[in-house]
This record gives sequence, C-alpha cells and structure tokens, in this order.
Amino acid sequence: MPAIFHRDATDTLVEIIPTYPSNLPISGRYVVDFPDHFDLKLNTTKPTRAEVISKISEMMRERFVAFDYFITNNLLSETDFTDNFEVGASQSISVVDNLYLPVSPANPEFNFLNSYKKGTAPNTTSVMGRFPKKNHIEGATITSDRNASGNNCIITQDIDIVGSTNDSLGRNDFFVSFRSALQTYVKDRSLSDTEKNEQNPLTSNRTGYMSYTNTQYDSPNRLRCFISSDGSTYQEVNNLTVFSFNGKVDTIRLAWVNYTDADLTLLSYTLMY
Repeated sequence: MPAIFHRDATDTLVEIIPTYPSNLPISGRYVVDFPDHFDLKLNTTKPTRAEVISKISEMMRERFVAFDYFITNNLLSETDFTDNFEVGASQSISVVDNLYLPVSPANPEFNFLNSYKKGTAPNTTSVMGRFPKKNHIEGATITSDRNASGNNCIITQDIDIVGSTNDSLGRNDFFVSFRSALQTYVKDRSLSDTEKNEQNPLTSNRTGYMSYTNTQYDSPNRLRCFISSDGSTYQEVNNLTVFSFNGKVDTIRLAWVNYTDADLTLLSYTLMY
C-alpha cells in the first residue's frame, strides 16, 4: 500500500491508495510503503511524511499483535542503506540514479521540469539482476561480488536481537514485511528543450513517464528474502509469513536476492519479532 509523496524539497503527500495497481505512475514522485489495506485514519488533511510514518508504525503494532519489536527501514536516504547493510566496492548495490537526468541537486538541471525526475533517494535501493543473464541455473552460488557470476544480493549488517529486547533474550519467531518494485520508463519521440536548443530551456530530457510494477508476491520479477542466524547459512523467508528457527537466536541477518535479469528496487522492509 503506497503513500505517495512529491519528490521535491517539500515531500508533500499526494495520496494514499489501498493497494498497488499493476502499474503505478511515479514520475516526480516516490512512495512510503506499508502492507495493503491499512486504514491509517489520519487526523489532518495535510499530514507530513513523519506523521504518515508514525501512523504506519502505530498500525503495524495494532495489526501484528503477536510481536513486540518492530524494525522498519523505509530506505528514504543513503544512510538508511549504509547504516544497515554491508557496503563495499565489491558488492552488487545498484542505485540506478544515472540513467535519466537529472540525478542530483548538484546538477544544475535538477530543477528543470523533467518527467523522469527521480533524484538519488528515496526508492533508489536497487539490486542488480543476475549475471550472466543467460543460462543461469537457480540454486547456483549466490554472490554479492559484482565481478563474479551468479545472482546479486544485498545483505544487512548483524541485527542485534538480544540487545533490542527488554529481557535480553533471543527470539526464534520472525516476521518480515517488504516490498519490491520493477521500475519501468517510457519515452516518446519529442525532443527536450535542451535538445531543441531553446534559449530558456525548461526540460533536459524527453517527455514520458516512469512507473512501478508491483512485484511483492508471486511475480517472476520479485526480490526474494533470506534470513540467517550465523551470517553464513541462509533460509528463505516468505513475505508476511512467520519464520521459526529451531531455538532462540541472538542475532540475525536478512538478505534480498535477485534471481531475475532485471534490476529490482527494494522500497522498504519491516522486521518483527
């Protein structure tokens, strides 16, 4: 379920819709994601992004009462990624922010009126598709080395379960809610103002639009989530399905693996235990 915001300095809420359509136009916008069919019952007609996120957190606790602890990452900024995931030059982190100008506020064209205006965050944590893209066998070695063959993934740092609980004990039941999307772009044949050499250009790329294709559940183009208690052995955990270890574990890691040929975007995740 997306809360849709303008991708600008104001982060103004556009609308909240109950479920994702098969294709969601998102040019110049981004989403804060949460499970479908939540009724946020916001008390204001113009809620801030912080108020929406706070209400989502409240609804999470009301809906999933079997769990006491909630860790949500909406991946709204670069640090939301770097502070929570393993990062390094060898890892397959594909933030696809340089395909369609403008890409950052440092670019003077950032303020132009562009259909593809996307920025560098949020909704830009993408996992590259598998390599090589042909004749890949599922079940082969998973790697986060962009120079090696296999599938690509992103892996969290250790999540301290013992340190985050009031009783300082581990847990054996975990529940993950997450959403991925396939970003698609469509351009028409008209030229931008800069391509037409307009004296006072307003656009720097061709007209068109960007959209998200929902890949949360059984889509072949979906990210798949895995969980580990030792950072070495991973087991798949299905979206919105309880995963149980044989006994209590002190720390865990989550990994999202891309078995597809397309770059897929992880929009957000919530870990409950």
